[in-house]
Amino acid sequence: MEEEIFDRRALLELARSQHLISLGSILTPEEVERVVKVSGTRQPGIKGWVLFGQMHPEMYELGKAEGVLAQFVSVVKSDRGLHYLVIAQQIADWQHRFLIPLVGGTLKRFIAEVKADTFHLSLSAPGQRASQVVESSLNSCSSLLDVAGMSDDDEVLDLSDDTREMAYRLLQSDAVVIRYLTPAHFACVTVGIATERKKTIEEGAMRMELTGGPESS
Repeated sequence: MEEEIFDRRALLELARSQHLISLGSILTPEEVERVVKVSGTRQPGIKGWVLFGQMHPEMYELGKAEGVLAQFVSVVKSDRGLHYLVIAQQIADWQHRFLIPLVGGTLKRFIAEVKADTFHLSLSAPGQRASQVVESSLNSCSSLLDVAGMSDDDEVLDLSDDTREMAYRLLQSDAVVIRYLTPAHFACVTVGIATERKKTIEEGAMRMELTGGPESS
């Protein structure tokens, strides 16, 4: 088991170095407004809840020319019993997949507030200051969210290992297939972390840079 965990860490570190996986940010409406106030600018479409993530550079360039073809939103369960929200966007033969652990107070609030509304994804790439803004919703998986429920912070003891395993799975190109589209040949993953969870993930040796959000340089 220890060897398997080490292999996952090594493979994820390799994927990170190739810009295939990163840590992103889940910002509340209040956090978004604070960022706007400090920066003095507001990117069109950035309001309310915003998920900041990072695409592979090739996918980012394709997105500038073609835009997002389709999205897929679902809830998946790990072998350890934790639930995750998965939000995938496809551009040509690339998919970007947001992986969000359904753990903690911020995520409870996020689900409650956007269940009947929309939210936005802000997707950038290494070395890019501009991001591509995509509107999304949870309408297609609201019943799954009702069944899945949420985990409290004190119920989760191994979030880092569990999230690492799920991220590894989502790096497989065939892990998510969007109906009516040709299956993706390439995949990149952003692990979306609320402010309250970042320290837990980072201390758990995810060893991935925080990218794509307003805290990035």
